[in-house]
Amino acid sequence: MMDQISDNTAKVGGSYLKAAVIGLICLIVMGLIVVVGFKLFVVETSLTISNSSSQEMRHCVLSDHEGRELFRAESMSPDEKVSTILYNLKLSGDLTFQATLVDGTTRQGVFSFDEERDSMFDLTSLSYEITDQKLISKSETELRIPIKERIRLRVFW
Repeated sequence: MMDQISDNTAKVGGSYLKAAVIGLICLIVMGLIVVVGFKLFVVETSLTISNSSSQEMRHCVLSDHEGRELFRAESMSPDEKVSTILYNLKLSGDLTFQATLVDGTTRQGVFSFDEERDSMFDLTSLSYEITDQKLISKSETELRIPIKERIRLRVFW
């Protein structure tokens, strides 16, 4: 009778280990699916802000047409450059950039997008350069690639 109990205990312990390994493998596979899906479907916009003025910039803010802050930087010294990536930036409405210099002057720029015309494009880069006289802004867009093509390009290249 004692032999039967110990045999059952060994079998139960082995099945728990097998279930744990299978569960761990499933978690790893799900994580990979999430990462690959994120890379395939999310549009990345490279944002670069440079302070080319002779004075320090107190702060700057990039916001969308709904007033949401997409990016904020504090205290940039002259000749400093900041770069970041924004995800899923939509080409609808306006993007407003405002920078305030130490002497209190502001530099402001607005990008306006036509939703009907620009719905076929993705914003790939956006750059702002603050100078003593004005704000210089540049943007680059790419034709939106259909999902099938995105998968083919990212998986096979």
